[in-house]
Amino acid sequence: MNIISDIYQINTGDNLLVSTESFLGDAIQEFQKCKWNHSAKFLWLHDKLYIVEAEKRGECITPFEYYTSNPAKYQLCIQKQRITQTPLQVERWIHYALEKCGKSTYGYTNLLIAQPVKYLFGAWIGAKSLEKVENRGFICGQLVAYLDHLTYGWYPNNEWIPIAPVDLYKSGHYENFIWKP
Repeated sequence: MNIISDIYQINTGDNLLVSTESFLGDAIQEFQKCKWNHSAKFLWLHDKLYIVEAEKRGECITPFEYYTSNPAKYQLCIQKQRITQTPLQVERWIHYALEKCGKSTYGYTNLLIAQPVKYLFGAWIGAKSLEKVENRGFICGQLVAYLDHLTYGWYPNNEWIPIAPVDLYKSGHYENFIWKP
């Protein structure tokens, strides 16, 4: 896998995949059979790099340095889009994400029930519409996939709903790079 070592190689709209060792992270990795257990989307604001993510605080914005400041805890993969975003496409997902940040809950039901059922039995039993996901809260892979759907239309018919970090990692939409500063 190729390496990215300079923060300025990362663009707004690129994705972040995270591997961390914790009880929940290990469980996600075990179900998905993949080392990546968290995902987020990059956003440059005022010359500082942030990530838009769904985590226990709900949808939120976190400085990228939160993940880079502890390389022993976090292994990082940068996903570069294989196609260029237009300014209108970028504006569409940023507007949606910023409007929701700090005003939503986390999708614990999807994470703790629907995702394990998906990987154990191959069936999605979680929310099946944007409205229900928004009411119940996004999980990380859903949020990244939905923002990419707003940008590119990649996931018609709500195909973004069951997406997890492993699905983003295996997707042909991105080129994967290991972060090594």
